[in-house]
Amino acid sequence: MLNNIRLFRTTSSDEHVIEKAIKLSDANRKTLGFIPKEGIAEKGRNGDIYACTQDDELLGYILYTHLKIKHVIKIHHFCVDKNFRNSGLAKKIFDSFKKSIHNAYYIELSCRDDYGLSGFWNSLGFRIINTRPGRATVHPSTLQVYRYSLQKSIHDIIEEESKKVKIALDSCIIFSQTDSDLLRHKEFDSLMELRSEIDFCISPHVFDEIARQKDPALKQASLSCAHIFSKMISDHDVMLHTSQEIQKKFSTVNDDDARQLSYTVTSKTKYFITRDEGLLKIANEFMSIYDTTIYSPAELIININSILEYDSQNTDSLNLPTLHARLENITLNENELAKEFLNHGSGEKRSSLISVIRENAHHSALKSITIDNINIGFILYSIKSNSLNIHLLRFKNKFSNLTKLAAGFLIEEIIRYAASEKCFSIVFYDSFSSNDIKSALTELGFHNGIKIILTHTDSIASYKIRLTQIADTHDTSPFIDIIEKIGTHIDVFRFVGIEKYFFPAKFSDLKIPSYIIPIKPKWARDLLTPIALDQYTLLQSERRNVLMNLSNVYYSHTKRHIHFPARILWHVSYDKSTSISKIIAASYLDETHKGPIKDLFKRFARIGVYKWLDLSAKGHTTGTAHIFSRTEIFKNHIPYSTTKEIVKSKMNKGLTLVTAQEISQDIFFDIYKKGTET
Repeated sequence: MLNNIRLFRTTSSDEHVIEKAIKLSDANRKTLGFIPKEGIAEKGRNGDIYACTQDDELLGYILYTHLKIKHVIKIHHFCVDKNFRNSGLAKKIFDSFKKSIHNAYYIELSCRDDYGLSGFWNSLGFRIINTRPGRATVHPSTLQVYRYSLQKSIHDIIEEESKKVKIALDSCIIFSQTDSDLLRHKEFDSLMELRSEIDFCISPHVFDEIARQKDPALKQASLSCAHIFSKMISDHDVMLHTSQEIQKKFSTVNDDDARQLSYTVTSKTKYFITRDEGLLKIANEFMSIYDTTIYSPAELIININSILEYDSQNTDSLNLPTLHARLENITLNENELAKEFLNHGSGEKRSSLISVIRENAHHSALKSITIDNINIGFILYSIKSNSLNIHLLRFKNKFSNLTKLAAGFLIEEIIRYAASEKCFSIVFYDSFSSNDIKSALTELGFHNGIKIILTHTDSIASYKIRLTQIADTHDTSPFIDIIEKIGTHIDVFRFVGIEKYFFPAKFSDLKIPSYIIPIKPKWARDLLTPIALDQYTLLQSERRNVLMNLSNVYYSHTKRHIHFPARILWHVSYDKSTSISKIIAASYLDETHKGPIKDLFKRFARIGVYKWLDLSAKGHTTGTAHIFSRTEIFKNHIPYSTTKEIVKSKMNKGLTLVTAQEISQDIFFDIYKKGTET
């Protein structure tokens, strides 16, 4: 009988269940993939066993790995006690397991054909995608690779009207339909393509705004557009009170916007879509207070699958979207590129753009920029005479709200790559690029399209000397001017700002706090971009995705006071599967925030890779969120034993990396130099 069964993801407190999984795997080892007992136990403690129990007996389990960067679930074991086979239990386990998964496109597993299980896998919805010879020599077999698709395309998701995600539209989206701007029409059309999945709604206050319009044609067109959407319903007095509260908290929000946001909040609508730059700037803070996400139309389109997935979960399974990016080589098609990326607004001529492409195509890399499997732009770059040259960097107009983030992330990656290739400079030639790209360049230390690349770990004065030495080949005078204007009586925020401007240089005479922060391997793989343990970058991998955020968040339960901003070294704690206990990277700690874990998660859920389950499973109610950026992966990993020796010699103290440890500036530079030296 399959009554009162319990289906759940194991934790470190489920040792008795994990022990029974080991016994069940041993009893069925002939048909299960080999994983040592220690490996099963470790995965069980990490939450990678999905178990089915009845009256404290284990009936079956799924042992798996979630490859977050590749969005794949790999099933290693799917085992049901022989007494419960052919009872429908396997399907119950698998159906429940699917519902527990977030941020994955598909599930994969491998199975020998001579096990006779193809009918079983087909009944669960798996399909064969590949075959290869098995390793057995006595009884040769074929290994079949099965895949179950989880990720639905926008047009495949057809839900009942009552179950649709509710998303509020700002009045500016409605009024844009009378605008002559072709981009805004296309943007609106893209939103409307989602209507089979989303219940777009508007505030009743939108009709008040329409009524104030003096142009009869504009008024009629706006009314026609507004009437196609459902209306949010809210208690009028509660709405007015919330509206006044919003204006007190956010002085830049006018009365019309405050009322629309108030309707959104009080009607418990989770998303508000706007093109208003002022509202987009307060998005993070607004979400931390009201649990409503403010998105641009482009952000909504990019994150639609994650939003649909999030809405299907309750608040205890909070899972907000993250962005993943990769670059892919593309075949040159100058006419298509000119058609899609010509900057009409800046007066660029088609012949001029094609000329740039033709002149540089034969000695340059041409790559598309893909975010969450959607192509949003392209880059054309080359390396010549110790200089990395960016000939073209363009993004599609429909994703203009993501341009600065994507450009900043990509250019930051290019700076790291150029440093690893011994380039002295990066030169940006694309004079018709958007203002968002130019803004990102300025923030990353470009002056008149040039960025000087010096891997430097000494004083500011010696850096200035090095700039002077390369003045014959590069115009370094603007950067020397900046250094000469640096005062002596400035605070740590300014110090960090200077280092970030001259990134990847580090200045030993700038007094900046330094810490070693321990991080588990599973989070190091996802958070430290480029991927720390596989040692690849966005520019060097076409197959894999990299988490795209200029800032990331790491959570800990430390109560220790940590000064920020600061330099930090990441120490990956020991893990049996990887045998790693080393310092592998450096970053800047930009902020730390302490408080209730749930509040911290709501505030920073838009960055990083954490799900609410990852934080709530530990049972802690308070913690610290560390916001960090500009991560550099070391060429040489520093063993724990070496780190202890350096700390002992410099500070005459021991080192136990259970939580963040403050270190002297000398220690930071000793370790940093060992990690980056060739």
